[in-house]
Amino acid sequence: LNGLPVIPLKDARKGPAPAHFDMVLVIEDEDRYTGEGMSGLRIGEVMVIFDLPSRFGHFPHPLVYIHWFQPL
Repeated sequence: LNGLPVIPLKDARKGPAPAHFDMVLVIEDEDRYTGEGMSGLRIGEVMVIFDLPSRFGHFPHPLVYIHWFQPL
């Protein structure tokens, strides 16, 4: 996953570059997911990549907050 924060403006004539986050496909239903097509998958956009303080436990990888898109 890639997440880029807002890039501050360097030139007063241009505004700052907006933040950019990756889209993700997450297996939501392992019984329906076959590895082909979109069945069993859900689409979302990563909004935040973060770590929790150690008092909440140990997580081997960063956590993500995902904005889920509604199925059509």
